[in-house]
Amino acid sequence: MTTLNTIKTCASVTMALCLLTATAAANELPHWDYEGESGPEEWANLHEDYSACGLGDQQSPIDVVTTEVIEAELPEIAINWGDAVPLKVVNNGHSIQGIAPEMGEATINGRDDTLKQFHFHAPSEHMIDGERFPAEVHFVHEAPDGTLAVIGILLEGGGSNQLVEDMIAVAPETVGEAEIEAHNLHDLQPDDLSVYRYLGSLTTPPCSENVDWNLLQTPVQISDAALERLTELSHNDARPVQDLARRFVLK
Repeated sequence: MTTLNTIKTCASVTMALCLLTATAAANELPHWDYEGESGPEEWANLHEDYSACGLGDQQSPIDVVTTEVIEAELPEIAINWGDAVPLKVVNNGHSIQGIAPEMGEATINGRDDTLKQFHFHAPSEHMIDGERFPAEVHFVHEAPDGTLAVIGILLEGGGSNQLVEDMIAVAPETVGEAEIEAHNLHDLQPDDLSVYRYLGSLTTPPCSENVDWNLLQTPVQISDAALERLTELSHNDARPVQDLARRFVLK
């Protein structure tokens, strides 16, 4: 709908509301997806705000080649997520998310960042030595200056995880939301917090760069049934791996 057409159809409402609606229509970003004409290969062509998806040189996810990772004295990650957090479980049309007003924080690269949300991808977006894991969860943190840091955790079968089971039990099939009772978010982290660290981007449009990526080396096990259900809900929401270019991966 164009701005002009929107204004013409608003004759029965106030001009202020009409202009607000017209502006929203004009600024609406196009739909993107994981396949077809709006899939990852076309993201950069869908809108100028998505240009980094095609032109950026620090894009995520990547394939971590372990023989090429550089040993470094990295600051340890300290995670202080909430241990009793009631969650809103959201299907936003692209992934299943967990959101709450206060979710805790993490000290990443010496900086205290606030946890904003976490979401799942199935299969995993990052690869290790050319292999994908069945799923991956991203804990998205924000610093006071607005910069982002993500803790990525790879998921595999063979275990159990009540937090994941409860989330997927209520997650809507389509766009929508539900709620679950309080859970300990630490249940989704491994004991070993050793990381692969690199500078990357959001893995979805607008693919903004300068994201501090911290992919934990140790995967977390959930049940095979939970993985199967998560895969059904996620609809293959994994962006293809991107060229590492001139970047380095540290550990």
